[in-house]
Amino acid sequence: MLSCSLLAPSDEDLTGGIVTSAGGGGGSGGPSANVGGGGAGVGGSSSGSGGSGGSNETVGEYPVQPLGGSGGAAGSSGEPPATSPPDAGVSEPPPCMDCETVRFTGGVSTVELGSPGGGLYMDICPRDRVVVGMDYRYTFGSPADFGYLTSVALVCGELTPNRRAGTLGVVVGAPLPPRGVGEGVSGTGGRCPIGQVVTGFEGARNFDGTTSELREFTLHCAPLALGDDGSVALGTSQPTQPMSAEFAVSTVLPSEVMPLQPCPEGQVARGAAFHAGRWVDGISLVCSAPVLALPDGQACGAAIECQSGSCDGSCQARTCTAPAGCGCRLLESTQYAFCEAAQTQPAAAATCAGVGMHLANAFDPVVHGWLRSNADQAGIQAEFWLGGDDLVSEGNFVWAEDGAVDLASELWDRNLPRGGVAENCMEMSRDGRWDDADCNLTLPFVCETPVP
Repeated sequence: MLSCSLLAPSDEDLTGGIVTSAGGGGGSGGPSANVGGGGAGVGGSSSGSGGSGGSNETVGEYPVQPLGGSGGAAGSSGEPPATSPPDAGVSEPPPCMDCETVRFTGGVSTVELGSPGGGLYMDICPRDRVVVGMDYRYTFGSPADFGYLTSVALVCGELTPNRRAGTLGVVVGAPLPPRGVGEGVSGTGGRCPIGQVVTGFEGARNFDGTTSELREFTLHCAPLALGDDGSVALGTSQPTQPMSAEFAVSTVLPSEVMPLQPCPEGQVARGAAFHAGRWVDGISLVCSAPVLALPDGQACGAAIECQSGSCDGSCQARTCTAPAGCGCRLLESTQYAFCEAAQTQPAAAATCAGVGMHLANAFDPVVHGWLRSNADQAGIQAEFWLGGDDLVSEGNFVWAEDGAVDLASELWDRNLPRGGVAENCMEMSRDGRWDDADCNLTLPFVCETPVP
C-alpha cells in the first residue's frame, strides 16, 4: 500500500449533458468494418502523444516537464513519452510549491453544431488544461464539388499563472487522439494565437437533407488576464483561421450555416464532444470557469481556491491511499488511482478494494472523457478496466457501486456489448469507447473513492 500526499492541482466535475443537435441530417456511414452510421464507432485511433519537447525546466524544488517545444509557438508539441509518464507510481507533485495553479468550476456543453451521426466521442483535457486548438484532416466528395472534415483532434494547453508578475500564460501540448477515420490530408488553421484559449466556435456544413458533414470550422479564442486579487478575466474573443476542407463550391446556403456557439461568459473550453464516423458530423464544446488556485498554507474561503481541493481556513494537503505503484488524481470530490500494472478484472477489483477503493465508474460522459485523457497522461495508453460488469445477471451491466450501465449509450463501441457469457467485464478502449471483454484478460485499471 502506498500512502501519498495528493498535492496535484485538481479538476472540477463538469456538469451539463450533451445537447441534441441544432441541425438535422443522418449519421455518417462508410465501408470500413469499424465505421458505420447511427451510433457506429471508430476503432483503432492512434495516440495523440509525440513531438519534440524542450529541456526540463526547474521551478522551485520541482522539475517541470514542458508540454511544448522550447519556442512556445502555436502548434508546438512534445509531452513526455509514454514510457516515462510524469507521475508513474506516485501522486504528481505540483509544478511549484510556491506557485499558483488554475482549477475549474462548473461546466456546461454548448449546442452541438452539425448532426449526431457516427459514434460519440467525449474528450476532456487532462488536469488543469484547456482547449487551445484542434488538428484536423479533410478530403473531397465525389464528384469533387465539396469537401468535408474526416477527423478532428483536440489540442490542450496548460495554464501557467504568475500572480506576482500579473501574467497567465499558456503552454501548448500534444493533440489528443483523432476522432473520425482521418482520410485525406492534414489541414491548416484551427489553433489559437499564442497565449490564448478557445471560447467558442462557428462553421458550415454540407447538408443535402439526408447526410450532414462539417466542411468548415472556425474557433474563437481570447487572451486571459490575471487581476491583482487573483481573479481570472477573459479578453475579447476573435475568430481564428478557419479549419476548412477547401471545398470547390463556395456558395453556402442558409441551411448550411452554423452560427457562433460561445461558451458562457467567463468560461473557456475544457473539452469537446464529437460525433464522427466516416466524416465528422457534429461538435459541441464543454466549457468551464477558470479559478486561480492557491498552494497549501495559503488562506482560503472555499476548497475551489486551493490546489489540493481542501480548505480549512487555509489550503490543506489531501492524503490519497492508493494501491502500490498507482498514481492519484483528484476530480472534484472523487480520488482516482491510475494503475499501469496489468491484472485480471477480479484481481484489479480486489486490489482496489484492498485500499478502500473500487474500480472506476464512468456514469457521466465528461467524467468518461477525463478518465481517458488522464489515463493517457499517466502512461496507460491502451485499454483499461472500468467498474462495470454483468457477472450477476447476463446482459445487465451494472457499475461497481450500484446503478445500471446504459446499454443504449453512444459511448459503447459499435454493436456492443455482444460478448455473451464469455465477455462480462467492461473496459475503456484506446479510442475512448466502452467494450465488454473477457474478465481474465490482464489490463491496467483505474480505482476510485469519494474524498471524505
